[in-house]
Amino acid sequence: MPPTPGSAGTMPAQQRQQAQRLESSPRPVSSAQQAHSPVAGYYGTYSTKTEQASSYYAPPPSFKPPLAKRSRQGLGKGATIFLSVIAFLMMFSGVALIYYATTARPSQLRIQATATVQTIVTAQSQATTTAQMQAKATAQAQVHATATAQTQAQTLQNIYNTATSGTPALSSPLTVQDGANWSNYNAVSGGGCAFTGDALHASVFQSHTYVPCFAQISNFSNFAFQVQMTILQGDGGGLVFRANNANVQLYLLRISHDGLFGISVSRDRKTISPILDDSSPAIKTGAQTNLVTVIARNSTISIYVNKEFIGTINDTTYSAGQIGVFAYDNTQNTDVAFNDANVWTL
Repeated sequence: MPPTPGSAGTMPAQQRQQAQRLESSPRPVSSAQQAHSPVAGYYGTYSTKTEQASSYYAPPPSFKPPLAKRSRQGLGKGATIFLSVIAFLMMFSGVALIYYATTARPSQLRIQATATVQTIVTAQSQATTTAQMQAKATAQAQVHATATAQTQAQTLQNIYNTATSGTPALSSPLTVQDGANWSNYNAVSGGGCAFTGDALHASVFQSHTYVPCFAQISNFSNFAFQVQMTILQGDGGGLVFRANNANVQLYLLRISHDGLFGISVSRDRKTISPILDDSSPAIKTGAQTNLVTVIARNSTISIYVNKEFIGTINDTTYSAGQIGVFAYDNTQNTDVAFNDANVWTL
């Protein structure tokens, strides 16, 4: 049986040769055959056989030309270098990151922490130094203030010691009348000046009134006048100095039973003005004896009680006059006893 179309690849060799001879020997073709020949003038009169023979040379439907083999070629030199650089950079970045994370960053943090600690320590040291300097300055100021106060106290004490040293210009025990010619009279409203019980008593029994007792022959300008006084009852008493008895012009140094003291200036019988009012623990309160001293040098008038400085003023109203003692009644009858009056001129 003739082979099927498309099976040329399995045809015997003798049949293939015969077919080739038939194809290469042209034959006359009839007009009828030419009319049915698929390719006129090429296959000859054997149209059917020719069609059958031609089928041996038709390529099979599954035929495909072989693909050309691609030659294997490596990457170009530029690409190789580029990839190498990328790989190197990635490796370097990784090493740098590891170094930063494990060495550089911890070291930086340690440096920052050390710097912070040093800053804190420095600030604390500066604060401590400042506090020490302030404490030292305060201590020095306190020492200086204490030294100044001690110096001033010593100066004031020296003033008292110097002023009351030597022989008094006037000395009177005030037990009886003596050469100073102390006032001795009865006041209109009761009381007055009198020597009683070995003391000169000044007493007053009318509210808002005082009774002075003068050493009538005295006249002192710069001096230290000192006397012991005991408030037996009532409000208080004190010293009179730089007085003009006739015109009622004088200074009054008053000491009260409750520790108050002050200086007033009288310009006439109706005008008395206080120029100093204060208190001092140096004054013994109640019915006790106090040693009262006034030191007048020009316009400076200083007060001492029991030899302790308690106050001073500057006043130029009067510059000289008589000395004396007095008692005053603000709200209650008063009796004050005086002893040992002494005056030192300065």
